[in-house]
Formats: sequence, C-alpha cells, structure tokens
Amino acid sequence: MVNENGCRRFEGKVIVITGGAMGLGKAAAEALRKGEELRRRWDLDGADREFREAASLNPSSLEAKIGQARIARVRIQYSRAIEVLKKAEVEHPSSPEVFDEFGSIYLAAEESSTVVGKPVHVVRRELRLAQAWLRSEMAADVHS
Repeated sequence: MVNENGCRRFEGKVIVITGGAMGLGKAAAEALRKGEELRRRWDLDGADREFREAASLNPSSLEAKIGQARIARVRIQYSRAIEVLKKAEVEHPSSPEVFDEFGSIYLAAEESSTVVGKPVHVVRRELRLAQAWLRSEMAADVHS
C-alpha cells in the first residue's frame, strides 16, 4: 500500500511512487516478473507473495490472478485456485487464459482421483484431513 506521502514498501525498501498510476503499474509489473521467476524456481511462498503484491497494486490484473491460481494448483489447493479464477472470470469473461487454467485445475484434480481410484470429492476430503494432520504434527514439533 502507498502511504500518505506517496511512498511504498517493496522488499523492505521505501519507494517513492512518482507518476501516479504509471508508477504503480511499473511496481505491479515488477512484482509479476518476480512472481514468475520465483514460481519457475519452485519458491512457491515467494511467488505467491509477489503475485498477491501485484494483485494489490493492480486489482484487475489477469496475470496476477493466473499466477495465484497456478500456485494454488501446484499446492493441490484446487478450491482456492477455482475461487481466484472465478474472480478473474468476472473481470475477464472471455479470457482464454482463465479457461485454460480452469481446465488445468480440473485435469489435475481428475488425475489425482484416477491415480488413487477414488472420486474427486473423496480425494479432496482425504487431502484436507491429511493437511490438517500434517499441520498439527508440525505445530507439535515446533513446541517440543
């Protein structure tokens, strides 16, 4: 977010935004570039952070939403990926990128379901249970 002085924190540095929307556009483009770079290096947390930053700077950015959906898909967070894409679809109703990403998510969910021989909704439920168990185990290890 830009403060009252027109300054913004970016990677721990204060940046003075000049040129109004043009400056924000450059910052959003830089966040998108970094997000893609981090995604390709499998730094999913960093990529997700950058895509969220780009979306906060430019809420109508299709690229930021697609980036967030891809991160969610890789993390097997299909519901989150679909939620992000539905928002993108409202702003970009005829976008082939949105339809393509929807297809990728559904294929990933179907493939997971086929591999284990269970319906998609059962796989999702089991995955949520496994994630909850893993989180509780990790929390217990931190407190030990």
